[in-house]
Amino acid sequence: MNASLPVFTETDLARWIDARSLARGRAYFQSGAIEQPTHSAAADAHSLAALCHGSRATPYRVQATFDEHGLAAHFCTCPFDGRCKHLAALLFAWLDDPAAFTAQADLETRLAQRTPAELIELIQQMIDRQPELAWLLDLPTARDRTSARPIDPELIRRQVQQALRSIDEDDYHAARDFAGEIDHLIGLGRQYATQPDWPNAAIVYDTILREVLEVYGQLHDDGDLAGRLIDCVNGLGDCLAASDDAAQRLPIVQALFDTVAWDIRFGGTGLSDNAYDLLLNFLTSAERSLVGAWVRSALAQTAPDRDYARRAFGGLYLNLQDTVIDDESYLEICREAGLASALLDRLLQLDRDTEAIAVARAASDYELLQLADILVKRERVEIAVQLVRERQSTSKDWRLSEWLKQQAAQRGDVNEVLSLAEQLFRQRPSVEGYQQLHAAAEACQRWDSVRVQALTQLIQSQQFGLLTEIHLLAGDIDATLSTVEKVPAHWWGNAFNEPLQLKVARAAEAERPAEALRLYRAHVARLIDQRGRANYTAAAQHLVRMRAIYQRLDQLDAWSRYFAELRERYRNLRALHQELAKVGLIPE
Repeated sequence: MNASLPVFTETDLARWIDARSLARGRAYFQSGAIEQPTHSAAADAHSLAALCHGSRATPYRVQATFDEHGLAAHFCTCPFDGRCKHLAALLFAWLDDPAAFTAQADLETRLAQRTPAELIELIQQMIDRQPELAWLLDLPTARDRTSARPIDPELIRRQVQQALRSIDEDDYHAARDFAGEIDHLIGLGRQYATQPDWPNAAIVYDTILREVLEVYGQLHDDGDLAGRLIDCVNGLGDCLAASDDAAQRLPIVQALFDTVAWDIRFGGTGLSDNAYDLLLNFLTSAERSLVGAWVRSALAQTAPDRDYARRAFGGLYLNLQDTVIDDESYLEICREAGLASALLDRLLQLDRDTEAIAVARAASDYELLQLADILVKRERVEIAVQLVRERQSTSKDWRLSEWLKQQAAQRGDVNEVLSLAEQLFRQRPSVEGYQQLHAAAEACQRWDSVRVQALTQLIQSQQFGLLTEIHLLAGDIDATLSTVEKVPAHWWGNAFNEPLQLKVARAAEAERPAEALRLYRAHVARLIDQRGRANYTAAAQHLVRMRAIYQRLDQLDAWSRYFAELRERYRNLRALHQELAKVGLIPE
């Protein structure tokens, strides 16, 4: 590959850019969207750049950099800043006419050729055209490591706020646009980190994080803005790893903790997962102690009804202090934060069973199931069963009975498994529950009597839909046809779900074809009466199946009469007739 002329083909483009962006990029190029194309070469890489007109009044700046392996880097000022349609348009322009690209030295070389006076004049001209760039003059340059001048966080803060003002917060894509607007600030943090100027990189990342988190809940984010926040957290992690100065590390640690605390209070978005890991794995013992104090303070200030936040803060504290905290302090935090599982587990490890039982008895039904599993794990099976049985006698939570049934099965107590299966079927009758009841009764050789009781229960409660499914599962077509007549009309469904009556019709085709046709006719009429192309499509497919049944029965005359009446009844439904033609029932 020539060092100044990138070589690639449309096949390469299809590997680099998704099909939709590629097609749109081709259209952009063909419409003349690319302006001022240039190419520049360095020792081991070369770049293509241009302006690309898009959906905004101001054209996007797009650039592609190549090395010996192909496309090495890309940049676009659009919100996607990726392998977008603007990048595709640029590459199509190069494939079409490389001579249209003006050759020029790379930017650094061109600037180095200017005198200081010329550079000042150029900067003045640039700022006259884009006054919003003037703030960059107040920043220490990323390469000046001698002055150690810290960035004023207010400069970064104003830029984030300006980016926020530039978007429509009511727009569905506001978060995506906001993310694109702050990309240059995150890039600034990377520049400082590259030099490396870790303190200033940390200031940039910290300020962006704090400002964006202030407004994050006001925007609908599909992940674009969250990705930028995670970039900032990871950047702070790099800064933390690179610094062994306690004074420099402190603000980074504070920023990471504040991010975790924000996420906990927000309800747990996952944005702070990396920050959480950094706090657990990369702090000194002194820093862990300090963060532990911050966590205790946050826990104390959390309202009693904020269960998630209290537990999350409590869990963070225990994780931070896991190697130094004594048992009584551990138990105190568990009680304060409402960490019932951790509290019970530690009490059992200390053989303080009476206190552990009290914790379990005070728990909710759902928590009790979790605590019962811990009791089993700690070899207190009898205590766990006793506690769940006590609660089951007063609770309507079916999961308690299910837990007891599983324990009975492990003990091999088939009679208790059957008793609990019967209870569960009474509470929550279902096909699955019926099958489990069947298996439990067979193990006790009592299926005949249990089956009668179960079916009687369903008849008395008029659960004919479930009865029909059970008969269908058993292959009893006559019983199925008997109960399906009593199924409410809303069970008939539409084109998007398979109604029970349709399942019965299919099952009855071989043994009871006349009944199957009756059910099909009713279903087809319901679909057509509901209107809609999807319903017409489904009806046409059922009609094809019905014609085959009529033909098998040697009743094509009856089919012709039925189909003629149906066409006449719905003669004004043009879309229906189009669907009938598609399946060959009528001429196109």
